[in-house]
Amino acid sequence: MRFPDEDCRKTIFALANEALEDVPDFPVGIKIDHLLRVFQTCSSGLIFKNPRYLPFATRRMTGTVYSLPPIYKRGGKLTKACTEVLFPELAFIKTQKGGPTVRKTLLRTHLFMPEYLATVKSIASGAPSRLLKVTESNKSGFKWNTNAPAIITLLNRPPYADWFASSKSMITGHLYDGGVVDSLIADAKGGSSRYAPILGRIFNQELACRWVYRER
Repeated sequence: MRFPDEDCRKTIFALANEALEDVPDFPVGIKIDHLLRVFQTCSSGLIFKNPRYLPFATRRMTGTVYSLPPIYKRGGKLTKACTEVLFPELAFIKTQKGGPTVRKTLLRTHLFMPEYLATVKSIASGAPSRLLKVTESNKSGFKWNTNAPAIITLLNRPPYADWFASSKSMITGHLYDGGVVDSLIADAKGGSSRYAPILGRIFNQELACRWVYRER
C-alpha cells in the first residue's frame, strides 16, 4: 500500500486495528467477511475513494438481508457459504441470477445453470456498449446538464452549502483526497463539471452519513 502522507497511513492503520478489535466474539463467517471488506477498503479505497462495506453486520441483520427478494440479492462464494452454515433455512433462496445461496459443489452443478445462463446473457448484452465505448460518464443519466440543478443547489443553498464548503467541512471528507474534492467542488460551483457521477457518489455518501447522525 502506498500512502500519500503520514496522516493517511495512521488513519488506515487505525481503521484496521479497530476492525480487529470489533470481531473476536462474532461467527467466523461474518468475521472474515467484515475484515475482508475493511481491508479491501483500506487498500483499494485509497484508489477508488468509494468505501465498499456497510457498518458491521450482526447475525440478525445478515438474516434480514438474505430474506430479501432475489432481485435485491447478489451472492458471492463467501456469503453463500456463510448463509448455508449460519442460516440453513435461507440457504436455497435464489439470488438475482437464479442460483441458490449455497456453496457450489459438483453434485449441485445443475442448480446453478440459471446463474450460468444469466451470466452469458449479461456478457452478450454488454457487448454493444463495449464496442461503442459507452461508459458511465457519457450515459445521459450521468450528464452534467441532467444533474446540474441538484448539484448546484447542494453547493449553494443552506444548510447544504455549509456541509459541502470544502472537504474539511464534510463528515466523510477524510475518506477522500482533500485537494481533489475541493477542486471538484470549486468547478461545480462555477457552473460546470466533467465529473457529475463522482460528485454524485461523494454527495450520496455524505448525505447518508449525516442522516445516520441526524444532521439534517
